[in-house]
Amino acid sequence: MATMSVTEKFEQLCDRLRSLLKAPLFILWAIPLIITWRLLISSPADPDLFARVAMGRLTLSLNYVPLKDPFAFTPTIPTWVDHEWLSGVVFYLIAAGLGDAGLIILKVALASLSVLCVVAASQRYSPEFAGRFVWITLCVLHAAAAWTSTVRCQAFTYLFIPMLYWAMIEYRRERHILPLALSPILAIAWVNMHGGYALGCVLIALLVGTELIERRLSRGLLAIAAAWALAPIFTPYGLTEFVPFLVESLGMRRPGIIEWLPLHSDGIAFALTVSLAISIVFGILTRRQPIDLFGLAVIFCSGYCAFRHIRFLPFFMITAAVFGGPYVQAAFDTLLSLRPRLATATLRSGALVCITLIGVGALHLLVLIASPRTYKLNYANFPVGAVEWLRSTQTAGRLLVDFNAGSYALWRLYPNMKVSVDGRYEACYPEETVRDNALAFRPDLAVGRAALERFEPTHILVQRSDDAMNPVTAFGNGWRVVYRDRDAVVLGQSGAAETVETTEVVSVPGDMWNPRF
Repeated sequence: MATMSVTEKFEQLCDRLRSLLKAPLFILWAIPLIITWRLLISSPADPDLFARVAMGRLTLSLNYVPLKDPFAFTPTIPTWVDHEWLSGVVFYLIAAGLGDAGLIILKVALASLSVLCVVAASQRYSPEFAGRFVWITLCVLHAAAAWTSTVRCQAFTYLFIPMLYWAMIEYRRERHILPLALSPILAIAWVNMHGGYALGCVLIALLVGTELIERRLSRGLLAIAAAWALAPIFTPYGLTEFVPFLVESLGMRRPGIIEWLPLHSDGIAFALTVSLAISIVFGILTRRQPIDLFGLAVIFCSGYCAFRHIRFLPFFMITAAVFGGPYVQAAFDTLLSLRPRLATATLRSGALVCITLIGVGALHLLVLIASPRTYKLNYANFPVGAVEWLRSTQTAGRLLVDFNAGSYALWRLYPNMKVSVDGRYEACYPEETVRDNALAFRPDLAVGRAALERFEPTHILVQRSDDAMNPVTAFGNGWRVVYRDRDAVVLGQSGAAETVETTEVVSVPGDMWNPRF
C-alpha cells in the first residue's frame, strides 16, 4: 500500500505539472524566457551588421537617404536601393548609445516580442490546443537562427509576421476588420526595414484568395490589399524603383551564400524540419473536423519557401507554431488512442522532464544575465587586427576584401579607404562585381589576374583562414606584405613600408561604434 501511495502521489505531481504546462500565463512567460536563454548563450556579430549601421549613420548625418553608394570603389548599381535603411538607423542609434550590449538587448527584445505574438496568435487560432507549450517551444527553438546572429534586419520580419497572423485570425474568426485595417501602417515600416515585406504581401494575397474561394471576399479586405501593394510609395525610391528591385532580388541566384541554399544542404536542419512537418501532415490526414483553408495555405506556402531556401526556415516554423496546433493535436490524439496507458505515462514523465529542464535553464539564464561577457559581441570571424592597423595608419586607398569581411572593413575604414565589395549584394553590387571580386583573389588564374587589374586596388586583405597559398607568391612581385598577424595579411603595392608583424591578439577597439564620418 505504501508503494502505491507513493506512486499515486508521484502521478498526481506529474498531472499538476502537465496542467501547469497548459496554463496560458505560464506559456506567455516561459517560452520568451527559453528563447532569451538560447540567444544569450552566444552573440556572434553578423557580417552584414556593420554595413547596416554605416547606412544608418550616413542617413542621419546627411538628413536624407542617399541614392548613390559612397563606400565602394568598384562598379555599383546606379541607384542604391537600400530596402533596409530604416533598420540601419535603428541599429546605429542603439549601437552609438549602448554599444554591443544595446544590440544584444535589442536582439533579445525583438525575439521575445516575436514569440509573444506567436503565442497570442496560436491561442486565438486554436484555444483548446493542449500541447501548445511543447509545440511552440520546439518550433521557435528550431527557428532561433532568425535571431542568433546579432542583429539582423530579418528580426523585424519575424516580429511583423506573427502580428499579421493575429490580425488575420481575428478577421477570419470574428470578422473584426479593424486590426487588419491598421496593418498597412505596419507595411510602411516593414517595406523600409526588410525585404520580408514581400512575404507580408504573399500572406495578404493568400488571405484574399481564400476569402474569394469561400465567397466571403469583402471590399474592405480588397482595400487593405491595395494599401499593402502601394506601401513602396512611402520608401525613398517609390514604386517605379522599388518594385522592380524587389522582384529582381527575389529571383536572383546566390550560389555562394549558404542561407540561400536548399534546406537539404543542412542535414540536421532538414531532418528536424521533416520530423516536425510529418506531425502536421499526419494530423491533416487524420483530423476529422473541417480544415481551415487559409491555415493550410500558409503552412504549405511557408513550407515550400523553407525547403527551397534555408533562410526561410524561421518563416515556416513561426507559421507552423501558429497554424499547426490543430493538426498536431489531431495526430497526438490518434496516437494516444492506440496505447492510452503508455501515452499517459509518457505525458507525465515528459511534463517532469520539461519542468526540470526549465528550472536548470532558468538558473543558467541568471548566470548569463549576471556575466559581463554576455553583453559583448563575438568578433572572432573578422580581421580586427588588420583593419585596425590600416585605420591607425590613416592609410587612404582602395581595399580588395572578401564578401564576408567587407562590411566590417567598410565601417571601420571609411572615408579614408573604400572597399571592393561587402554583404549588400542585391542592393548595391551587380553580379559581375561580386563575381570579379571572388576571382581577384585567384591571381593564379588568368581570369583572376584580369579581375585584379580591372579593380586596381591599393591594398589587399587576405584572411588566413582563406589562405591556402603564400599571398606574396600568389599575387606576384607587384605586391608585398605590409601587415601580418595570426588572422590576416595585408598586402600593399611594391615600395610600401616595411612589414609589421605581430602575434598578439588585437582586442576589439573601444570606439567600435564611433565612425570617422
